[in-house]
Amino acid sequence: MLKYDAHHYDDYLNLKISSLLWFCLLYGIRHIVIFSVSLAIPDYVSSVDWLNLQSNYFYVFTDMPVVFVLLATGYRLPETTSFMRWIWASGKSLLITSYILGVCIFLLLNYPAIYNDYANSLSLAATILVPDIVIVMMIIKSELMKDVFSEFPPSPIKK
Repeated sequence: MLKYDAHHYDDYLNLKISSLLWFCLLYGIRHIVIFSVSLAIPDYVSSVDWLNLQSNYFYVFTDMPVVFVLLATGYRLPETTSFMRWIWASGKSLLITSYILGVCIFLLLNYPAIYNDYANSLSLAATILVPDIVIVMMIIKSELMKDVFSEFPPSPIKK
């Protein structure tokens, strides 16, 4: 008897990467996209408060663990290297670290703008931070997410 519905498994009964995990991974690299847009179209980014608060290059470093997990997702094959296996086994921790580090850097960099009495940035900051906190809680609580990161196709090389 399978632990999850059949659509959660691939042909070899390995757990598929769920659409929720794909969302977490793609949402986790949004700072790279925002920073790239800020380099290409700086006037637009500076005029949109939501983008302007997230356009600092420090956020790119918080997205790097997510990029590594995305790479390991592409190399989730039986004949992959031990480094990719280690990244995948640590993927849940890397995602949580990335999101929490992003929240901390956001609060440190934007503290004056958020807590300014004359600006309406507190609600904007909450709009930016709430999805990150919800995603962290979902990664921590989800049994499927835990099982996906703990499973990897077995290596064909016998030790």
